[in-house]
Amino acid sequence: MGYSIMEKAKEEEKKGKVEEEPESEYNWPALESDPGILTNYMHTLGMPKTWELREVIGLEPDFLAMVPAATVALVLAYDYKVGKGKRPEPPKDHPKVDYYMWQTGDLDNACGLIACIHALFNNVSTVKILPGSPLMKFYELSLKQTPEEKAATLDSLKEMKEAHKKCAKEGQSDPDGGEDEAKYHFITFLLNGAGELVELDGIAGVPIKLKDKCLPSEFISSVGAEILSRLEKGIVTERMALMALCPISSQSQLLLYFLSLIHISEPTRRYAISYAVFCLKKKK
Repeated sequence: MGYSIMEKAKEEEKKGKVEEEPESEYNWPALESDPGILTNYMHTLGMPKTWELREVIGLEPDFLAMVPAATVALVLAYDYKVGKGKRPEPPKDHPKVDYYMWQTGDLDNACGLIACIHALFNNVSTVKILPGSPLMKFYELSLKQTPEEKAATLDSLKEMKEAHKKCAKEGQSDPDGGEDEAKYHFITFLLNGAGELVELDGIAGVPIKLKDKCLPSEFISSVGAEILSRLEKGIVTERMALMALCPISSQSQLLLYFLSLIHISEPTRRYAISYAVFCLKKKK
């Protein structure tokens, strides 16, 4: 007896069915330190399309000079398990910031998101988060909460969690955040209302003051000097990526893109990457 059209269609569908990917073992999988992926993620959550996370190509003065002066925060992803130096305990007298939250156990590998939240929520007057967006809803719910309560609120937001898991599957990183992946940690550097250079790390417990007085014009170079100092002390290693939260500018975009091709900046990628060198030739 021959197959009916319906039976044949069902059999073909069964043969071509692809097994669903297993769920990540983490509630909040590790993110890749890719500025493009993180920018798209933040746009999805409600960061205005006029802002981006842009790669900082290097810590040398010439490279830091290329970072837009309008940068309001710097996000660092670094290999914190490899560094040999020991971080000092956070001081009891800590600086004040507009927004700070903890990274609790329930937020296992959410440090990338938390670093972006710290960067955005401490600059809401400059970076206009879209009304009604997931980011704005979380901001309004958690603004007056304690750092621990903020963490619990974030973990309860299904929309944010699903968007995070989707972002974690992009790029070349292991979405489960395996042993090699999960050791990368994200932190944020910014200036508070008192003009102090501050580090915001969700696992530190409190904001950390790095410099008493820091002019906006000194912000980028001061963060560069701080990271170089940690490199010398062995607190961090050269396996890191630094990103600037800044307005999107049409100027120099092509040059910055070409330069990014020759810089190894994404330590959480699992595979070797081929790089090409581009040169600008003077017209005779």
